[in-house]
Amino acid sequence: MYALLNRYEVRVPKEELATVSDIRYSWKKLRRLAMDVSDTLTRMQVGFKRTLIREVKAFVWTRRTSAATGRRTARWSPGWTRWRRWTG
Repeated sequence: MYALLNRYEVRVPKEELATVSDIRYSWKKLRRLAMDVSDTLTRMQVGFKRTLIREVKAFVWTRRTSAATGRRTARWSPGWTRWRRWTG
């Protein structure tokens, strides 16, 4: 809008032009910062995803092996119900 006013040589107070210039500079700086943060988060997400997948696989493996061990030992443990075996 101020470019249009300038194009048609409309007088605008210098203070107002300075404020507009500062706002424009601040807006560009904020957009640049937002893009940098977005790029950083994208890079970090890869590591988080890799770690999450590894931890979930380890959890599933541990859960399966402990469940299988529980089933084997439960045969030899008198008085254990299915509920007690699964809840530990």
